[in-house]
Amino acid sequence: MTTSHGRPPTTTSEVATPTWRAVVEGALDAIVIADERGIVTGWNPQAAATFGWSADEAIGRSVADVVVPDEMRDAHTAGWSRYLRTGKPHVLGQRIELTAKHRDGHVMPVELTVSTHVVDGKTVFSAAIRDITERVRAQSQIDRQADGLRVLNRIATGREQDIERLLQLALEEGLAHLGSEAVLIEEIGTQGPRWLAAAGDEVVLEELRRHEDIALSDRVADVATEPLSLGPVRCCCASPIIVDGSRIGSVSFWSRKPHDPQQAEGDHDFVRLLGGWLGAAIERHTAMAAQRESEDGIRTLQQTSAERDLSLEAKVQHLLSIACTRFDMDTGVLAQRDGDAFRVLVAAGDDRRLEVDDRMPADKALAELIVQSGQSLPVADLARSPYREHAAAREHGLAAYLGVPVYVDGEMFGSLSLSAFQPRRPFVPAEEEYLHLLAQWVGRELEN
Repeated sequence: MTTSHGRPPTTTSEVATPTWRAVVEGALDAIVIADERGIVTGWNPQAAATFGWSADEAIGRSVADVVVPDEMRDAHTAGWSRYLRTGKPHVLGQRIELTAKHRDGHVMPVELTVSTHVVDGKTVFSAAIRDITERVRAQSQIDRQADGLRVLNRIATGREQDIERLLQLALEEGLAHLGSEAVLIEEIGTQGPRWLAAAGDEVVLEELRRHEDIALSDRVADVATEPLSLGPVRCCCASPIIVDGSRIGSVSFWSRKPHDPQQAEGDHDFVRLLGGWLGAAIERHTAMAAQRESEDGIRTLQQTSAERDLSLEAKVQHLLSIACTRFDMDTGVLAQRDGDAFRVLVAAGDDRRLEVDDRMPADKALAELIVQSGQSLPVADLARSPYREHAAAREHGLAAYLGVPVYVDGEMFGSLSLSAFQPRRPFVPAEEEYLHLLAQWVGRELEN
């Protein structure tokens, strides 16, 4: 008894020695034995576990019927016939990767090694087959994550300086990587939710527009553990966008088809990284814009202070009005600490609810916190801050506040503040610095 490769035979039907039967029966790989006609003559327990056919069901059937996918059957038959006709192997003795069919019809990736043996003058084929679904899946995830990092690198190193173009580049790259149908960047601004950028399938985007008044950023925060659907579309992956430690919105990817659970973990990681990059980019561009606004404000301050025909009150009101517009605030106030209250000296803004000579009880004014601490007080969202129970929020409806102290002759005089009735994006250092500069100028003018 010999083999074409110098190895002993390893069939379970034509070689009945107890030793080799035990080896084949206990193998961790699926062992399939076939004769020259392609009929299964041996089928070990691992083959039954891998392909779903018992040995009694598989033996006597064609190999093509039990393991070969339908789309590969013609190629399998042609290869088998070519070997029998020419004796020239194409896959024999090699470890190759291809696909095989389970009894229930699903196709799986397998690693296959085929050998031939001559047993009693007849050619016998033996195949060692290993299901490599998990290995292929793991490699696919690694490749997908690597591609995601390359995408993030392209975004991060892009030369676009305009924030809108940067956001659009991020959306297009992210959409191509994830294979979703649509992507949306939403901001929670002072007037409620608004779209900063969107891309993808118009049908999906139109469905999202029907829910445009809903703060999706609040609903997609936990999409990794709590899937979200809006009509026929569902959120595949999402991430909050954090700026200066505060959540200002979200990036979310949407599709009409289910998200592949095998890719979910890696995709969520990608989107979290994308959300982090978006937050950093928005923070950087916001700071740059605020710096430009601050520089413009300083020039305006210099020009206004040089106006000889305006009173100090008129100058301060003019500068506070400009600051309200630039900083997206409703009211600007210069107030003096007077006994147990603050007296309004100057009021500005389109939606001001205080007028000159109005008095605010100190215990109900945020300005008292500034006077007591001698420090600035920036609060972008009072409802989400330690001051949410303060009277300024509960009784007067303030939602955002930026105040700085005013000193005259080295003594605490009062405060200069901007306030709004809707929360806003977090304040950046340039905005605080400008208001400090304005307060210093006011203090010097009051000394004269």
